[in-house]
Amino acid sequence: MNIKLGERDYLSIAINYAKERKNLSRAMQAQASRFLDDLESVDSVVFDFRLDEDQAIKCCKYIEQHKHTVGRWAANKEYIVLEPWQVFFFVNVFGWVHKDDHTLRFKKIALSAGRKNGLTIMSHLMASTALHFGLYEKVFNTNKNKRAFEFSKKSFERIALDSSVRIQASVNSKLRPASLEIIDESKGGTFDNTPNPQCIFTNDSEQAELSVEKADRIDRFPDNEFVCLYNCDAADNLDDSSIWVRANPNINVSVNFGFLVEQSKKKDRFRKHFIIKHLNVKNHPEVNDIQNRADAAERKRKSRARLAKLGIKPVQVNLAESEIETLDMLCSVRAGEGKQPYSYDEYISTLIRRDKERLDKQIESAQCTMCNLPLPTGCGGVNSGTSVCYKYKLNNRLAL
Repeated sequence: MNIKLGERDYLSIAINYAKERKNLSRAMQAQASRFLDDLESVDSVVFDFRLDEDQAIKCCKYIEQHKHTVGRWAANKEYIVLEPWQVFFFVNVFGWVHKDDHTLRFKKIALSAGRKNGLTIMSHLMASTALHFGLYEKVFNTNKNKRAFEFSKKSFERIALDSSVRIQASVNSKLRPASLEIIDESKGGTFDNTPNPQCIFTNDSEQAELSVEKADRIDRFPDNEFVCLYNCDAADNLDDSSIWVRANPNINVSVNFGFLVEQSKKKDRFRKHFIIKHLNVKNHPEVNDIQNRADAAERKRKSRARLAKLGIKPVQVNLAESEIETLDMLCSVRAGEGKQPYSYDEYISTLIRRDKERLDKQIESAQCTMCNLPLPTGCGGVNSGTSVCYKYKLNNRLAL
């Protein structure tokens, strides 16, 4: 391999990135180990692939001939410079080929990381590079609109996704192997079982997680599948900012560290958004806790609305510990032996109804012998408070 003066040694960058494994997620550590192991297996007769170094170098070099079109780099008219993690990705995608026919090895490709890590731009660059070198005849997109590709046409000087780009409304399993299908996972697209080349570039990728889980079960990735999942793991302390790079390989480049710090301090659903979208993990215990609190709050809200519709108003009662113990005993005994104890609501509401029935009977049978008028109206208060007033006696009898 000849490296001209001033050129970058892309292969060495990819190898060093794999060897260093600094701040890599568990999934990316597995991919790094696989890359190094495959390099050692190239000369084996049972290994069907080889790394076309020249092709990998040409593709990376071509990508770096594009200028930035947004941000401070565009203002300075700077060219794109691939970060080590991006070099590792493109060297694998464009470098590994079949020994017999020199076709690209990886047919199913997924790249998932936190937001603002340049995944959309990388999908455009991959499509442009594949078309430029004739690695694919066409590039298909399963998105229903052309916005993403129209953006790429305007954004890069040398990306020409014109007549060779078609827009597919849904995943097409009959595409020729010479066509690359860029799947829009937000539309429900995932890898199929056909030999058609397919790729996914997205945050919070369901397909990437499924592929990694499958690789964990069978202890290897399929030979035709290359999945880069940059995320924080379920056991990580998400308040430790030093591990955020696992989900944000472009941190301090296109990802603003200060912005992540601000987002991490938010609460509830905003914190959940930070964890899923910026740390690219949704099976973390903290996410489950936030969701459980949100579900509980929603259940309470619906319960209050249902009670309000029925005309039921919640009432808070303050009781001493001994009174609570007595209430528990009464709920159990009054329910009957072998039956489920009354809830507090059931017991108290039953007591209220029973006491009201008893009061009605006491009042109904009461009549003042002095004025001979039915109570509780009686004489209307003329003799109220005197010892001869039956209403006065009744009030004392009715009082608890």
